[in-house]
Amino acid sequence: MSWLLDLLVDAVKEMVSQFIIDMMGLITDVFTDLLSCNLSLFEELFSVVGSLYQNVIVPMGIALLLMILIWQLFKSMFGKVGINAEEPIELIGRSSICLFFVVASKPVINYILKIAGTPYQWVIGTDIKVQSFSEYVTALEGITAPLGLGTISIAILMLIMQFVVAWNYFKMLFVIAERYVLLGVFSYTAPLAFATGGSKSTNNILASWAKMFGGQVVLIILNAWCLKMFLSGYGNMMASSYGFTKFFVATLCLVGFCKITFKLDSYMAALGVNLGRPSPGMGALGAAMAAQRIFSQAGRAFSGTNGSGNGTGSSTNMGNLGSANGFTEPTGPIPMNPSGGNEVDIESLF
Repeated sequence: MSWLLDLLVDAVKEMVSQFIIDMMGLITDVFTDLLSCNLSLFEELFSVVGSLYQNVIVPMGIALLLMILIWQLFKSMFGKVGINAEEPIELIGRSSICLFFVVASKPVINYILKIAGTPYQWVIGTDIKVQSFSEYVTALEGITAPLGLGTISIAILMLIMQFVVAWNYFKMLFVIAERYVLLGVFSYTAPLAFATGGSKSTNNILASWAKMFGGQVVLIILNAWCLKMFLSGYGNMMASSYGFTKFFVATLCLVGFCKITFKLDSYMAALGVNLGRPSPGMGALGAAMAAQRIFSQAGRAFSGTNGSGNGTGSSTNMGNLGSANGFTEPTGPIPMNPSGGNEVDIESLF
């Protein structure tokens, strides 16, 4: 009956592998088609973004530009001698150029994204050719024999590894979708960035935004490249008759490739490209530790005396209590120190 069980396990592994490959191919095609340099999905999903852009973002950009212009002109005309002020003519000229970009920022951004869409189409237009590397035999295949791993055990382990790779691929899709949304946010808040370019004292904000926007466009192109690379590697691994050790190493390579895709923004930031990198948030362990710390602090606050939890069971003497009008009135000063010591000098803190 062992041969029948082997056939059953192999059939299940082949069916699951084919299903995973088909789903990855379908998802990759959908993601590379929708999450591209074209913001049509972003505009369709967040349909109010167009109205907010016209009614809020553009007027705010114009108002911000005028505020910076008026303030810099005020400094140049009425500022004290020695204040680093800008030339009024140059300031007005720079502000006029920035005003044009504030009003026409959407066509400018669309033109940039259209240009960036050309190399993106080169990436997604590349066909994936799955080849077999079964003729390469590794010398480590003999290691599994002394371990007593049977055919069924190896098949089950290989099946588990496939699910590990699929899970990392699923997490990679979340990162890619987040980068696409961030590109849309940068595109529709561009007037606020262009408004800061009118003055030399604020044009560094516009320069940082330009680097972030350009880096985000490059990340979108690299997202498609990473998806193609991953699908090619997974397809070659599954189409080849790898042994257990070679399959295990190939699985680790694919998981490592997913980790590299997660950290692409960190690598580009190390090269000097500013990118919007939202915080990954607090994990379950971090949340549990924070909750435990809060509860322990609250327990110490209510368990002891003098408001500090020293465990003696006494209370802080707030002064002799009067009985007039039935109210308890303290006759002594309220100590500023929770432990009842010397009062804190407020001025010494500053």
